[in-house]
Amino acid sequence: MIVRDEENNLREWLPEAANHVHEIVAVDTGSKDGTVAFLKSVGAKVYHQEWAEDFSLHRNYGLSNATADWVLILDADERLKRVHWFTLSSLLKNEDVMAYSFTVKNYHSTRDLSNYDTMKSYRLFRNHHDIKYTGAVHNQLAPGIQKACRQTGMITQHSYITIEHYGYALSGKAKEKKHERIYKMVKKQLEEKPEDEYYLFHKLSICLAMGKFSEARKAAAELEIDRLRPELRIQAYYKAAQVEMHFNMYQHARAYIRHALLIAPDASFLHYLLSNILYQMQRYSAGLRSAYRALDYARIKSNATTLIHLPLDECLCNVGLGYLLSMNYEQADEYFKQALAHNSENVLSPKYREWIRDKVEPSELTSQNKQPSDSTAITYPS
Repeated sequence: MIVRDEENNLREWLPEAANHVHEIVAVDTGSKDGTVAFLKSVGAKVYHQEWAEDFSLHRNYGLSNATADWVLILDADERLKRVHWFTLSSLLKNEDVMAYSFTVKNYHSTRDLSNYDTMKSYRLFRNHHDIKYTGAVHNQLAPGIQKACRQTGMITQHSYITIEHYGYALSGKAKEKKHERIYKMVKKQLEEKPEDEYYLFHKLSICLAMGKFSEARKAAAELEIDRLRPELRIQAYYKAAQVEMHFNMYQHARAYIRHALLIAPDASFLHYLLSNILYQMQRYSAGLRSAYRALDYARIKSNATTLIHLPLDECLCNVGLGYLLSMNYEQADEYFKQALAHNSENVLSPKYREWIRDKVEPSELTSQNKQPSDSTAITYPS
């Protein structure tokens, strides 16, 4: 692992990990707290390297000092459930496997653990000389693993193990600082390889996160999305659609989402965004149908396409919005109440319910039974 000032994070899980691994290898890039002392107290081998704005450099330095047959990669802000520490050893018994990918849950809030996205990442692999990280940021192991597999005839597998990652659960200045650091590193990577699809995708992502919409749009235009692997392709279409929405280019946004739905027709978050695009186009009945699809797929816990997890209360609120825009206030209010029943901290539902109470006569609220219409425009709360 790479560490700097991570004592508090490490105290939460490293003592447990130490009971299940042969060695702990850490590369410290300049800690000023008790990180190094704590690492040594649990028997870790600590190496020092000045931070060089290159994650691969530091990760590969750590790999060069690993002596065990298998390597498990965890960062200080990541966690494995306790039961998974006991089951890791069973994965090492498969003689045909070179590497395992895990599902990584990236939480966006420490308070609301229903708000996360997921990705697959190689985290457990044989200590093979060809397996090294590439790229200064958003490092990749896949090229080295594929090369090792070709040489040995071994395969890769996806494991049921999930890593919980809290590194994006930041707010305020901490989030801004992290975004700025990633932005600079992605730009530097693209200066070396201007047409690298992987880093153009990450430029699109970080610019969108930072509100640099013009840069994000330029990255999307330069990016050949079809050349990305499927899960990145889905996210690229999704993020490009969000950028187009910012510029009120709803037909363009809709086209991006339709491309994504061809790959992942059961992805709740794609139907959710499509519903909002259609709402903006004042196509409320079509938008409501997409909102219902988003809700239905979000309710399926075994849904295969969960790259971005939508909390149920957000989906319920979105259906309510469709009814609100269609001026079916009774149905709208019912869905806003359901959203609050699932999550009392849902932000938008109380605002919408207050808007209904302020704008609509009680008699109109209880007597109506309107069907969604695409002909009615309404100004609704933000």
